[in-house]
Amino acid sequence: MTTEEQICRAILEKRPIVYTYDRDHTVSGERVGNPHIVFHTTGGHHMLHIWKTGGVETEPEPLPDWRLYFMDYLTVVRIQNETFAVEDSFNPDYSSYAEITCMVS
Repeated sequence: MTTEEQICRAILEKRPIVYTYDRDHTVSGERVGNPHIVFHTTGGHHMLHIWKTGGVETEPEPLPDWRLYFMDYLTVVRIQNETFAVEDSFNPDYSSYAEITCMVS
């Protein structure tokens, strides 16, 4: 199963994921969050929008908070057993979501 398939499965089942993000100039280690949407931008970038709840952090905004990740650098370590509720601040009509692959409902 590809990383995208794992994330879409977690999205459809509303299950948190533990993942790594291996991109230049990022801190190594596991991250945790509630994936809400996999999409392509108008510029063609393949992205994940996730409500990050824990793990390695480099952003100044405290967790939990929204994070965007390029799918090419993401690896799912495991899908968690518990479920999550869709975040009230999730906007499925966000203009950057040019082509949606999978999204929470």
